[in-house]
Amino acid sequence: MVRPLVTFLLICGLDLLLAACPSLAGGTVVGWGGPPPPAGLTNVVAIASGYAHGLVLNEDGTVVAWGSYLLPDWGPAGPWIPVTVPSGLGNVVAVASGMAHSLALKADGTVVAWGTNTDGQLNVPAGLSNVVAVGAGTRHSLALKTDGTVVAWGSNSYGQNDMPIGLTNVCAIAAGWVNSLALKADGSVIGWGITGGSNPTELPTGLTKVEAIAAGDDNVVLQADGTVIGWGLGGYAVPADLTNVVAIAAGLGGPDNQIDLALKADGTVTGWGFLFGPPLVPPDLSNVVAIAAGGYGSLALVGDAPPARQVLLSDYTWSPNGFNISLRTQRGRVYRLEFKNSLEDSQWAALPLVAGDGGAQPLNDPTGTAAAQRFYRVRRW
Repeated sequence: MVRPLVTFLLICGLDLLLAACPSLAGGTVVGWGGPPPPAGLTNVVAIASGYAHGLVLNEDGTVVAWGSYLLPDWGPAGPWIPVTVPSGLGNVVAVASGMAHSLALKADGTVVAWGTNTDGQLNVPAGLSNVVAVGAGTRHSLALKTDGTVVAWGSNSYGQNDMPIGLTNVCAIAAGWVNSLALKADGSVIGWGITGGSNPTELPTGLTKVEAIAAGDDNVVLQADGTVIGWGLGGYAVPADLTNVVAIAAGLGGPDNQIDLALKADGTVTGWGFLFGPPLVPPDLSNVVAIAAGGYGSLALVGDAPPARQVLLSDYTWSPNGFNISLRTQRGRVYRLEFKNSLEDSQWAALPLVAGDGGAQPLNDPTGTAAAQRFYRVRRW
């Protein structure tokens, strides 16, 4: 999961402070530990790594898959099921990989699931729409909606689908082995299922300034100061000197074969945990912009520069229809426009979540029609 981008806009009349615009072009994929990615992958904008398979989302909205599914009740000897992509799948804006199933979020807010269906993890609820993010665990699936609520389906053997009643204002989700996490916009974390080893609901104390979450065998959270906290089934300790982190990933592969990753602001990657054979991270890996941790292998999306932290906001208007602004978005990211009428206000008012689709997305505040002064920010997860 990626640390959120925040762009501040100062609105007084129509005076705007805008951020610089980085390249949002697709990159190439580096894989290690598991089945190698197919040759010639370019223009990739998002990646996902399952137990022994990988997914990439191309800039044109198509998906490429490789590797194999291993059913949760099978041993390493298999049998293994080759991974394929549903025929005609396109217009995808985000992907997620579980142990033996995969999910794709389409630009129209619907979800496509494929792979094995041992516990109903492919049974997308009828009528599910307005989805902005998806998460795939061992045998269960999660979806985040524009209104900040979460939908779960599939196995509930350890309560991994038993969301707390009244869970709202969620901005990011993560599905793991038998655990689920939700990040709320106020920086707090909610967990359900077995999230803390032997204690089904145990979370570390003091998780109040979290900016990103990841779930696998372990749970990993990224704090606002660029440091990382980890806990859970694998129990692998986060490196003590790990700082300046901008994205995290948690592997899904069982306590004896699992890796967690952190992407640093300089485009390098740090790994910890346990993985048979290969190194935790390839030497000389640089200019990484996204990471994905799996069971037997992990992936890195490599660009032409370290991760960018700002994007250009343009085409702003203030009309009887409200305040409108256009933001060039990335597939696999979630955005939200927030506002306050005074910088002394303690809370930002939140508007609906929007899924990035690779193009310019309009963000609208329908109430911003008569305010003499209003302050805006855009957040990205």
